[in-house]
Amino acid sequence: MQGFKEKIFIKILFFVFKIHFYGFKIENLEEN
Repeated sequence: MQGFKEKIFIKILFFVFKIHFYGFKIENLEEN
């Protein structure tokens, strides 16, 4: 049960990172 929380935390962290990364790419495309 201990590793279960860690897996969920990593999934959330990865999901948030992807959202920020795609948002950053879209902002750069709009600037050019």
